Amino acid sequence: MSMLTLVRRRGRQFASWKYLPVLILSVILLFALICLFVRKPGIALIFLCYAIILFESRINLRRFIRGVPGASTLVTVLRSAFFFLPLPFLGVPHFLFFSWGILAGVLFGYLLHIWQWRDLQLQFSSEFLALLPPLSREEKFNGTLQRVLAGIAQEYFYRGVMLTALLGSIGWGAVAIAALLFALEHFMHRDWQQVFDWVDLVLQTLLGLGLGVILVLSSSLAGCMLGHIAYNSVDIFRALRRKTC
Repeated sequence: MSMLTLVRRRGRQFASWKYLPVLILSVILLFALICLFVRKPGIALIFLCYAIILFESRINLRRFIRGVPGASTLVTVLRSAFFFLPLPFLGVPHFLFFSWGILAGVLFGYLLHIWQWRDLQLQFSSEFLALLPPLSREEKFNGTLQRVLAGIAQEYFYRGVMLTALLGSIGWGAVAIAALLFALEHFMHRDWQQVFDWVDLVLQTLLGLGLGVILVLSSSLAGCMLGHIAYNSVDIFRALRRKTC
């Protein structure tokens, strides 16, 4: 099979998935209604917020604030804010600041990158970085802010709120559900068909599973947040090492 034929076949496969976001949103909303019907308002609220997060990821917020100073940073903050929608209703879950879970989370976040150690050595080499186009100070700041806020906001929602709420109903199954829905979120981005990577999806699922186990065993949501930031920090360090224009 020629490479061109393979690309065309992949293109047709992805094109046939164009209604997948609508299907996913419909299923999530239906589940939220079912939870409300069986008198589980807390879980219903969480999945309603999840549906809003998925819907928001399909919207080009930058289009609405084009020309506004610091638009990129504003979009980053707004997108992160959607993960805190349950906050006024469910509050901040109890978690430990000082726990072995913090060290475990950070180590696990970095551990997931060991498989690509050779590639990272190449990507961080001066020769490779010199080939990349320079980034502005705003781009570097926004890239760092985006990855730090993602670690805080997503862990609050998926581990702190969703996993905690489901844990009492389905036990350890809540770890898997929260991890899968965390990974599923990446299917909903507007440009997912262009940037989709199976390896990245597997790693995000493993990240969610590992951090979920850490939360259950250590009660350390801070460990989950720092572990997520540690996982994202590879991209942060790479961007910061690039030339500044």
